[in-house]
Amino acid sequence: MIFVHGTTTYATNNAIRKELSKCKIQRDRIRNRMSNVRVQQIITLLYLSKRIITSKGVMKHQAYILNEYFDRIGECGTLFDKNPLISSTFQFMKIVIDTWYN
Repeated sequence: MIFVHGTTTYATNNAIRKELSKCKIQRDRIRNRMSNVRVQQIITLLYLSKRIITSKGVMKHQAYILNEYFDRIGECGTLFDKNPLISSTFQFMKIVIDTWYN
């Protein structure tokens, strides 16, 4: 997965931007991260699953799986410390997951 800003050709959906604003992330940071096509796709998928899943049990399991995944990424933190773009992108996604899937 390559994190390069300005790779997306589509603007982020307004509903997604509105939900991201609830994550207490600076608007510039949201705009920068969402300008990457891969990050935009992942965040869009998370947003859609949040909207589509109606079962609290399924949502709880989804949150567990996502948090477990990001915990494993955190265990490999030294691999990403050398690349601040990757590190800050994972931090961005972790904030979104923690807010949307609390």
